[in-house]
Amino acid sequence: MDDVLFECRARGTTRERYRVRASLNWARCRWANLIVTKTQLKFGDWSIPYEEIEDAVIATVPIQVGTGTHGRLIVSTGEQIYQFILPLQSAWDWKVKVHSYWEGPLPFAVRRMPVDFERGYLNWLGAMVVGAWIIIFWLKFRGH
Repeated sequence: MDDVLFECRARGTTRERYRVRASLNWARCRWANLIVTKTQLKFGDWSIPYEEIEDAVIATVPIQVGTGTHGRLIVSTGEQIYQFILPLQSAWDWKVKVHSYWEGPLPFAVRRMPVDFERGYLNWLGAMVVGAWIIIFWLKFRGH
């Protein structure tokens, strides 16, 4: 059994690849404990040995409502790209941020970079829902 260096509750998926966005894939994502050990990342039944990691990125994403940032850990192996939403340290702080563990040295090589949140899909989805409601009300009440 590996020594646990850090453990937190997180959401993870393999459906997003490198895209940092809100999508329906996150509605179907896994919830589990993300466990950092000396030799591997564990998330539910996923095990990602550090020697298999080809690229790892901690993407910091600005929070649009309020202040602060949240983080995504994106890990690429030869076979799969995993993406995890990292939990916030505290929602009660004035400035929201990712747990400080992710800002320090990690047992695997990682790049840190700010990214913009991709919104295209949700903007189109919202516009389609509003458009559908307008058409429904217009059809229903046009003769009254």
